[in-house]
Amino acid sequence: MAEDTSSQGSDKLKNQAEMMNLALESVLSEDQAREVLNGRLEDAFLLKAKVDVENRSGAILVLFSIHRKKILELYSLFGNSPILRKIRTFEDYQQFSLDFIEVQNSGGLDSSLSDMIGQSIHSDFDTKTIESFLPAWEKKDVTNTTLTLEQSLMKHLRANRVKVVAEVDQISSIKFRHKNPMQGIVAPILPVLPDEEEEVVKSDEDLLPFERQINDLTKQYSKTILCETMLSPMNGVEFDDLIDGQEILFKIPYSSPGEKAQAQALGCVDTQGKLLPLKAKFISIIKGEGEYHIFAKGPSNTVIHSIEENPVRVATTRKKTTPSLENDFTQNPSNMGVFVIAGIAVILILIMMLLLF
Repeated sequence: MAEDTSSQGSDKLKNQAEMMNLALESVLSEDQAREVLNGRLEDAFLLKAKVDVENRSGAILVLFSIHRKKILELYSLFGNSPILRKIRTFEDYQQFSLDFIEVQNSGGLDSSLSDMIGQSIHSDFDTKTIESFLPAWEKKDVTNTTLTLEQSLMKHLRANRVKVVAEVDQISSIKFRHKNPMQGIVAPILPVLPDEEEEVVKSDEDLLPFERQINDLTKQYSKTILCETMLSPMNGVEFDDLIDGQEILFKIPYSSPGEKAQAQALGCVDTQGKLLPLKAKFISIIKGEGEYHIFAKGPSNTVIHSIEENPVRVATTRKKTTPSLENDFTQNPSNMGVFVIAGIAVILILIMMLLLF
């Protein structure tokens, strides 16, 4: 009984620490963070929008920090799922989140379009733009926001027709983010890092053959996540023995707030807040200049990429066994006896034939 009480107290402290860290990502001081935790300060605006792009429908959820004037989290789902058309912007964020889960599980999504739209919002809604919208959002006025979204998407997607219907609510950021039901199911769209932007604009003509292979592979997925390969020198699987679809293990980045949000969204954080291995299905290994690029299919249409300088033994979720004659003899000694008896019989027959003739 005492242990249960101690465990409950520990869980409560851990939850409070998690919520404090989330609040500090949105506000400017610990005092403000405590105000958020105590429910006396609503520190964020949540933009809920339905978007039609040409013949595709979709929805976005964007959580903006009022004090830091930045995007805290962004979710974007687009495609042909009929559930997308049923989502209404007047729904509260809990229902919106549940709708997103249903859409994600039902399929019919265009991951590439979802990612492009999310990245365009990250690109165009900078600190200055967000700050200019705050007075209007306090009055629940999204007229200019809607116009900016439409123009942004038309520019980035080169689309002729974009229609946005949106609403905005002022909420507590931790009520939306802490233990959000979308975690591990719907991955948030993260901003493109500067070095990633340079890779995107690099022409195919400038790519080396192995870089072209990598580019052709990664563009089939909505996002590439660079991870560390988890190694197992004793029980791991050699490069050449990996098979298509085999589950291998990676260590996902877990330092910055964005990386931690990504890890949680991909289900790589347990209830104790500890980082778990990321399971992904092996696709291929591409040999570069003095390095090996390992690729595997991750959750939420992501591709996991790791780099090794030499062939290694990769940690997997299960051992891969390849039957061989040697194994067969070792595991079933009776087979060896059968072959010995058969050999002796053949020799005796040959001797008898020689004696007769």
